[in-house]
Amino acid sequence: MVAVDRLGYRYLWVDSLCIVQDDDADMHSQLLRMDAIYINASLSIAAASGGHADYGLPGMSVPRKFEQQRERAQGLELAVPLPRFDELNVGDRLKWNTRAWTFQEKVLSRRLLIFTDQQIYFRCSNGVWSEDTATETTRLSKPDGRRFFRWGGDTLRHSYYSTDNAYTLVDFLNFGSHRLSRVDGRASFANYAAVVEEYTQRTLTKEQDALPAIAGVLHLLDPDPSAYVAGLPRCLAALVSK
Repeated sequence: MVAVDRLGYRYLWVDSLCIVQDDDADMHSQLLRMDAIYINASLSIAAASGGHADYGLPGMSVPRKFEQQRERAQGLELAVPLPRFDELNVGDRLKWNTRAWTFQEKVLSRRLLIFTDQQIYFRCSNGVWSEDTATETTRLSKPDGRRFFRWGGDTLRHSYYSTDNAYTLVDFLNFGSHRLSRVDGRASFANYAAVVEEYTQRTLTKEQDALPAIAGVLHLLDPDPSAYVAGLPRCLAALVSK
């Protein structure tokens, strides 16, 4: 609440509070709408280093585990650079990257404020900014045709329409508007395959959550409720049935 208040926002949506946890009907309904929640959010706040709900936000509610070392020499203030986000955003260096439930938050949010044990990072469609300004990366200084930013080691950036070209899945699909209608089968399936490749490397506490935790992304890829059968594109389901 402190972070939200200091950012000047009036409203906060928290999944564990706003989704009735012991109401299966409400949970099912809400989980199918997670794409709308993340896409329409002004900002998503990610506690990227925490392994549980009580971990807190490093630098605000709890102390950070790492401090930037600074020294003064001959009138200059020198500082050891903190890790760039692309250095943390690989493998299991951030708990956030290992949990299936945080995948949609990552690829659907238009703006992310990411709290880690090292520092805070802000990510939007134009780049990544950090408290350690020496490690900032932005696409704004590049011509339109070359505004690419690699989102760490994500497999999504290797897809036919990768995050190199669209930065986030949301930017590429453009809210399901006219741009989506021009996506050919090859491009659409390549994005589906890239999503599944990264998603299946993440962990779940409950196996039955495998489909609900990615339902929002699948809905964004194809809003047709009959497009998927048990998470598989209908065209693949036909092959499996044979």
